[in-house]
Amino acid sequence: AAATGASVLLVMVLSAGGCSPSLKSQGRTGITAAYRFGELRADLPDRVRVEAVLAAAESALISRGYSIRERAGTADEGRVVAEGPTQRGVSAVRVSAYVTGVGTRVAVFVGPLGDEDASRAILDAVLARMGV
Repeated sequence: AAATGASVLLVMVLSAGGCSPSLKSQGRTGITAAYRFGELRADLPDRVRVEAVLAAAESALISRGYSIRERAGTADEGRVVAEGPTQRGVSAVRVSAYVTGVGTRVAVFVGPLGDEDASRAILDAVLARMGV
């Protein structure tokens, strides 16, 4: 019975939009961001550096009321982790960036299970600070 319950839960999670990404245009230049499995990802132009993404993420999160818990990075990869109070406790946010073969990828993950609307709002704020 436990195995059946776990199988039903897995099917419910996968059928809740987790298998195919939700694609939308973000920022003023229309960057396509894909939301899948609780994480929002977007590929930024080659001119956008990891450090610029991290600085913009930190500024955007602070302006949205989050407290920065961690910021670590190199020229190739990095992350900003923040937390903010919610009605249900603390909501954690992770913004990461890393160099790919064609530019810089940014990823946003909100809360314990992901939150598409909050992730997209945070990404828009990050992109606006970089003029992208």
